[in-house]
Amino acid sequence: MLAADRQSHPMPGEIVPEQKFVPTISFTDVPSGKYVRHVVEGHDLLISRLRDDIYVVENLCSHQRQPLARGRIVGGSIACPVHGGMFDLRTGCAVKFPASRPIRIYASRVVDGIVEVDVGGA
Repeated sequence: MLAADRQSHPMPGEIVPEQKFVPTISFTDVPSGKYVRHVVEGHDLLISRLRDDIYVVENLCSHQRQPLARGRIVGGSIACPVHGGMFDLRTGCAVKFPASRPIRIYASRVVDGIVEVDVGGA
């Protein structure tokens, strides 16, 4: 199982929104250490690949709501091209100032070589 197949597990009593996995692009269309911008059902996404794992985040910096596209991937984080704040691609957590709030992450999986992204409950 790829890390891209990860899904969160609800806590007892937690209300879980319905999942809606939507096919996006081919896994091989995302070079390792890079990302591809893709809009699906109104969600502006960055689909990134670190080795054999796929991570999907919203294309929006939480600092001043600027697009993250054109930012660079450093290790497992993406840098905002405007202010240099950085976010962990796996968790969405801010890891470098001036960013202090997390960015949105999306559950993803690879099915038959296609990256699927969960846009349900959004």
